[in-house]
Amino acid sequence: MTTITVYRDQAGLLCGYQLSGHAEGRRSGEYDLLCSALSALAYTGVNALEAVAGLIPDTQVEDGYLYCSVPVGQETSQTVQTVLQTVLTGLTEIANNHPKHVRINNKERRKDHA
Repeated sequence: MTTITVYRDQAGLLCGYQLSGHAEGRRSGEYDLLCSALSALAYTGVNALEAVAGLIPDTQVEDGYLYCSVPVGQETSQTVQTVLQTVLTGLTEIANNHPKHVRINNKERRKDHA
């Protein structure tokens, strides 16, 4: 199961996301494609925040894990919101089509976590 956590600030603006886990392991080609699609969206978001929005997000990447957070105060940029909403739209569509393998949670960003 891949769990996606979407972070919002107190005003409800998107400010980051985290993907954790694998879509039920590597049993068949379908699950590998599912993990690849999720990873592609997650990495595209990080790259677009850098290339399009012009900021360096806080990231952490490990096997089966990607965390991306916009620096505090930068989430009000329309470009940042467009990038994050685009990523979230793709992730949500995949989760809706594969509910046994992908789950999305929403959380408020902690004040101590930039």
